[in-house]
Amino acid sequence: MSPPTRPKVDGQLAGKLEALQCCFVLADCREPDLPITFASSGFYELTGYSPDQVLGKNCRFLQGPETSRQKIMEMRDAIREERTCEVAKKQGCTA
Repeated sequence: MSPPTRPKVDGQLAGKLEALQCCFVLADCREPDLPITFASSGFYELTGYSPDQVLGKNCRFLQGPETSRQKIMEMRDAIREERTCEVAKKQGCTA
């Protein structure tokens, strides 16, 4: 069995996304389980994760026992409704 391929984001698009200087991830909603296809450098700095730990995974890996169920529902609703949403990191939380 061959290893799974990692989703890619075009280099030109990645450069433009990095210029936003925000902390975010992008997921491919056309693929099963919505794999993360891009994470900003701010996301890696904030969470301490590396691209190998993030790309190709579903955002659920970021959930922990203290994750707000309300925030999870907010994100699920945004995905279902095909709109953006912002969810703030809990202060004092460690990745």
